Amino acid sequence: EDSVAVITGSEGVMDFPWDMKVSSWKAQVRTSVAAERPDGARIDAQTNVKLYLPAAGDVEVESKATIFRDRFLIVARIIMNGHLFFERIWK
Repeated sequence: EDSVAVITGSEGVMDFPWDMKVSSWKAQVRTSVAAERPDGARIDAQTNVKLYLPAAGDVEVESKATIFRDRFLIVARIIMNGHLFFERIWK
């Protein structure tokens, strides 16, 4: 089976001059396709950001996506101080 996949991404830490601090962020995308099934090509993406907001505390924002030619699934979450604050799923 001949197929190809490409993975790219980045991660790091940022600080701001005010009280908001992004302790870390990471993003990764993987695309893949098989020669005998080009209609089955897909994209998988994931992003995670952790930050501190003086008015809200520790906040984590996550998103995951899987995308095909004819369908997709996207999940987004916001977690504040260890508790799920927001979650949404798109299909």
